[in-house]
Amino acid sequence: MLDYGRGIWPRHSKWNWGMASGKQGDDIIGLNFGGQWTDNTGSTENAVILNGIITKIGEDVEFIYDSNDYMKPWRIESKITDQVSLTFHPYFERTAISNALIVKSNVHQMVGHYDGKIKLANGNVLHVDGLHGCIEDHKAKW
Repeated sequence: MLDYGRGIWPRHSKWNWGMASGKQGDDIIGLNFGGQWTDNTGSTENAVILNGIITKIGEDVEFIYDSNDYMKPWRIESKITDQVSLTFHPYFERTAISNALIVKSNVHQMVGHYDGKIKLANGNVLHVDGLHGCIEDHKAKW
């Protein structure tokens, strides 16, 4: 996975990002989900790649987590339909806090695995079972 951002970001930014990739049975799977900074813009970075075929998920997803205990399970759910229903189980937390007066960053990056399901464009349901990945909560001031 590659985290690549560009453009003019608001001075105060916050986002969630979740990703995973790996092999499950005979399938090669990649997941990418983002939230907060693109909510209600009509643009998302949400997609699943299954054996080289991408399914774009056009609706916003919600990251549901306890910001007082990032080691508790997280949920990623599509906001309107039932297209995305995932649980992330963290087993490691990386925290990075920077404060350079005018530039600040506070990020909690979790490593763990995903379980759940995603409905694909062809109507099939992809069942995710123990797919390793990461998820994060990031607040920044540029």
